[in-house]
Amino acid sequence: MKKRKKRVSRLEKTRQKKEIRQAVIYLSLSLILMVVLFIWGIPTLARLAGFLSKDETGTVELNPQTTIPLTAPFLTDVPEATNSAELELSGTAESGSEVEIYLNNLLIDKVVADKDGKFSLPIKLKNGLNWLYAQAKKGNQISPKSKEYQINFDKVPPKITILTPASDKTEFNGSDEQVITISGETDKEIDEAKIGDRIAIIEDGTKFKTDYTLAEGDNNIEIVVKDKAGNETKTELKLNWRP
Repeated sequence: MKKRKKRVSRLEKTRQKKEIRQAVIYLSLSLILMVVLFIWGIPTLARLAGFLSKDETGTVELNPQTTIPLTAPFLTDVPEATNSAELELSGTAESGSEVEIYLNNLLIDKVVADKDGKFSLPIKLKNGLNWLYAQAKKGNQISPKSKEYQINFDKVPPKITILTPASDKTEFNGSDEQVITISGETDKEIDEAKIGDRIAIIEDGTKFKTDYTLAEGDNNIEIVVKDKAGNETKTELKLNWRP
């Protein structure tokens, strides 16, 4: 009987020790959870509560006091140069916002972006360099400025000077002179140069050249250059080759 009581007493002590260990573990975990919640959880919940609110139906919606900044308009396909005084300007902005167009730092026109956020309007450029940007307004919000663009309105075609062959060299003879180098230069930067049916190489923006194979007899070779604004100039070389 005494042995049984001792055995029961030992089991009771073991159970009590186990319960104490479990209690210590649970208490430690609770303290750790409280610290984590206090440091990270409560501020996060506070920010979330300030950003979100529930209406009477329980639906979560944005807090009316929270406003999303108005983004800057985006202008599309703005050329670096043009030979037309009128430019069809297009772009995108927030739907329903009023887009203001500034040219050379002056407000020149306004347009409202449609339901898809698109807008388009014609503008008139001044001769020479034009600086263009846009800004959107909606309610009491004003967006940042769009990217600023530089547009050169230029109607003057480039002038061509032929460098080779020399102006007094129009007759060519033999196989050694059948393939010649035709080169020239212009008084302004060009985008394209064509000699006969060949695309010429452009160097330093204003010089062009290509090798050209002469046909037997008279060769009327058209030279065409075009600047960045689209202005075009043509000239012709009249050369003769005999085998």
